[in-house]
Amino acid sequence: MKKNVLHALVAMTVSNIGRKEGARTKSRIVAASASALVLAMLQGCGGGGSSGGGGFALSPAASSSDKPAQALDTAPSFKSETLPVSDPGECLTAPQAGSIADVGNGIEGVWEAPPLAGGFSGGTMQIDSAARAQGSTYEFMTLSGAQFPRLDASFYGDLVFSAASSSWQFNLGSGMLYPEMGNPKPLSGNGNFSANSTLSGSYTIGASASRTFGPWTYSPGNSLAVDSTVLAKRWGDLNAVTAGELVVAPDGSFTGVISPMMAYGLGMCAFSGNFRHRDAGTLKNDLVFDFVATDVAQAGQTPCRMLEYRAGSAHVHVTQATAAGVCKRSMSLWMVFEDTARKPLASINFYGMRPASAPS
Repeated sequence: MKKNVLHALVAMTVSNIGRKEGARTKSRIVAASASALVLAMLQGCGGGGSSGGGGFALSPAASSSDKPAQALDTAPSFKSETLPVSDPGECLTAPQAGSIADVGNGIEGVWEAPPLAGGFSGGTMQIDSAARAQGSTYEFMTLSGAQFPRLDASFYGDLVFSAASSSWQFNLGSGMLYPEMGNPKPLSGNGNFSANSTLSGSYTIGASASRTFGPWTYSPGNSLAVDSTVLAKRWGDLNAVTAGELVVAPDGSFTGVISPMMAYGLGMCAFSGNFRHRDAGTLKNDLVFDFVATDVAQAGQTPCRMLEYRAGSAHVHVTQATAAGVCKRSMSLWMVFEDTARKPLASINFYGMRPASAPS
């Protein structure tokens, strides 16, 4: 069986701040959801290292005959300044005790690429405490007269970094460039970083020309200490139509379902599993999970394509914005389904949440 896997990166949200802006955002989301999911076949193994938190291995991946009927290489992202406030807490102004920003090594955590025009995300990268990196960047494409972010590059691998010289370089890794997103190639690159602040440099995928890497900025989510009070909620209220919902219990167990709109790429799936911190005993915003998916497709719906996925990583994505002198925070739960080398297979971002109902 060929080691081909379905790669679907999707980031969506629905804004309800301001009727005019809300209408514009809703129209963007509807158009993007209907025709701009990222779907590409990743071929080969690539990558290096192993998954943290126990390294759950995936079952053999789907064969090439499992390719979806439609496969587009575009991805809607989010307009950060219009995100509704989904967290009652105030903005993070200092690292919380036990957070990555408080106890991390200076390079680990979530990093964000410069936003594209209109506030769309330019990319996201997460580096764990063992310096294993995984990320994606986007560029704009025009679809039906409107602009949407398109997946431009995806990469994963090991970093070697020096705190003394504030330098980094890729060691083992693989990357993919548009339009050959199904063709992983060797990844190389190097640059500099300022601990808990910025990271930049250049990188090369295969025989392609050298490309600018970043500059990446340190996400405010690295200052969040993640415990059950943060995680145990019903996530997805703000984009349930486009993504689905996920309910997390205080013990880290979860159940979820993919929406029919998301099923355009991943199929109709329900799933259950357990979250835990990648670094046991910490409150870092760096989680791993194991899970089992179930096919819940009805007649005429796409069968679940996640049945052989078994594990992944996650973090609580934090967006902060100041309006009328008041800083507000919104949070979403970003789940990346991956193999043991942290190669991404698919991802779903659940926006907005409310406290999970108490067990009956």
